Order: sequence, then structure tokens, then C-alpha cells
Amino acid sequence: MVRSANLRLLGEANHKLGDEAAALAAVDQAVAINRTLVAAYPDDPALPRKLAMSLWYRAILQRAGHDEAAAMFSIGEATDLARALRVRSNGDATSLQLLSTVGEVQAQLLGDLGRHAQAFAMSDEVIAAHRRMVALAGDTAGARRSMATALTTSGGNFYIGGARDRACAAWREALALFEGNRNVGEGDRTKLMPRLRGAIAQCTAGAKVTVFDDL
Repeated sequence: MVRSANLRLLGEANHKLGDEAAALAAVDQAVAINRTLVAAYPDDPALPRKLAMSLWYRAILQRAGHDEAAAMFSIGEATDLARALRVRSNGDATSLQLLSTVGEVQAQLLGDLGRHAQAFAMSDEVIAAHRRMVALAGDTAGARRSMATALTTSGGNFYIGGARDRACAAWREALALFEGNRNVGEGDRTKLMPRLRGAIAQCTAGAKVTVFDDL
């Protein structure tokens, strides 16, 4: 298990250095090791979680390399594992966090492929997971911030798919969550929140939303 985690970290390091082939090779090894461990120890819930995370990162690399078909295969398996873990753990916060993490990437990939109805459904599932995490955490600032960032991303998915009203609503809710945090971080206050306000203004006016183009 330690080796597979180290391989994923190696993949991340190589990705940051621009060596995509080495990054993907390392993560492929992590996936293979985790898949073997899941088969060998089916009763250990930590192992499918590790497999899902290695598949999630592989999908990110594959998407960056414009191999959408491979990325969809990886993230699809990761999402299936996350959903199964949610059932297995009775929807605890850890399983919900995993589902929201992998589901966000799957929604973006579905949008890339023009499968917008499916992207919207996945975004809804991600947002629902965050709402549940907020409830489980007792409405803490950290859980609310995570939900706000998910709503920001989901708003982009809705906008790209032509659902302008849904995008506006998601961005408004995200901004309200940020504004309700008395200890909002500097990056959120000076970068993300002004962009959200700009996106809401453009979206409400019926104009093209451009404030996230460089992200």
C-alpha cells in the first residue's frame, strides 16, 4: 500500500515537471498494485478507496493528454468504486468526500465530450454529497467552503452545457457560502469571490461568462 501511494506521488511530481509519460507510467503501476490488493483483500474498505484515488489521478493525466476515452474509463471505474463504498459505509463523510472528488472530474469529462445531461446529473450527485457532508460536519466553515468550490465548478459545467439559469443559481449559492464565512481565506477573498461576482453579473445579464477563462 505504501508503494502504491509513493507511485502516485511520483506521478504527481513528474506531472509537475512536465514529464507526462513518466507520470502516467507511475500512476499505471499504482493502479495495478491497488487492483491486485483489492482482489486479494476484498474485506478491507481502505483498498478500493486507494484504487479509486489512483484511477482518479490517472484520469486527470489522461484528460490532460487529451485521451478522453481512456480518461472516461478510469474515472468511470473510480466513480463506481466510490458509489459502492458509499453504500458499504452507510454514507459516511469519508465515502462522500471520495464520491465528490471523483465525481467532479467525471462531470467535467462528460462535459468535454458533449454529454451534458450526464454531466449535469453527475454534478447534482456531487452537490448532494457536499450537502450531506455539511450536515454531517455540523455546518462547519470547512465543509461549507468545500461545497462552495464544488458549486463553483458545477456552475461551469451547467454553463458550458447551456443551462445558464442553473449556472447562475450555483454561482450565487457558492458566493453566499463564501460570504457567510467570517474567516474566508485571502485567496478566496481576493481572487475567487470577485470572479464569482463577475460571473453572476455576466450570467444574469445574458452576456458571455469570461471571468473563468484563464483558470
